[in-house]
Amino acid sequence: MKKDKFKFDFAISYAGEDVGLVRDICKLLLDNGAKIYFDRSNKPFLVGKKLSSETTQIYGPLSCFCVPIISKHYVNKYWTKREYVSALKEEETRKSEFILPILLDDVNFDQLAIDKIYIDLRKEGIFDTVDILIAKLSQLPSSKPITGITTWVATFGIHVNDFAASYDRPPNAPYKYYELCDWLENDLIKRLEKSRIKRFALTEASERNGETLSIRVAFRWDPSKEVLDFGDVAWWDVLEIIEYEKVYSNSSNPFNSQD
Repeated sequence: MKKDKFKFDFAISYAGEDVGLVRDICKLLLDNGAKIYFDRSNKPFLVGKKLSSETTQIYGPLSCFCVPIISKHYVNKYWTKREYVSALKEEETRKSEFILPILLDDVNFDQLAIDKIYIDLRKEGIFDTVDILIAKLSQLPSSKPITGITTWVATFGIHVNDFAASYDRPPNAPYKYYELCDWLENDLIKRLEKSRIKRFALTEASERNGETLSIRVAFRWDPSKEVLDFGDVAWWDVLEIIEYEKVYSNSSNPFNSQD
């Protein structure tokens, strides 16, 4: 099994009560170059799709690993149990390791029929927990090693309507959806200009569906030498990081004439 064949390296399954800690785990995974599915960051990917069938795909063939963040809340939720059952079925199909559980507190495993070695976050801590997941991913072969400076694409997203109604919205930001989208797009560009990513370019027009906003940005990065750091992107979520050639043709690479 090669990790390059999957849309996501890790599909994160969790209870809403644990979202704060889960966000921290997801950010560290992204900082290590992992492609993750985290529902709060993947709203543009999900919107309009049938949730029941999409869950089966996400916690199944679309992902390299499923990471359930197990807590007393997790074992009592309908949707988390459904996600876990989908992951169990996928693991049975693959006949290889797929579910990598992270334990947050003392729970009754009988409710999930867990018979697995898990990561106890209380003992490992958040940084070592992420290191273990990244090490697990690195054990799988890739189609080709990624070395040297290459072009990547990051997708940034935000739920615009939620932002407009939140206390995070600055006083100078407009309320109306399309005007606020323009303001947010300029905001992201200004933030990236202050980051360690010195060469970047928008690859296409931003995607606006009346509720969310997503923007794809091409940038230069050497994953073998640098930790990816977009700096302070504030209210923006990083939805995906992927090699440029997996999204666009190399002839359209905005940096070809500059190299």
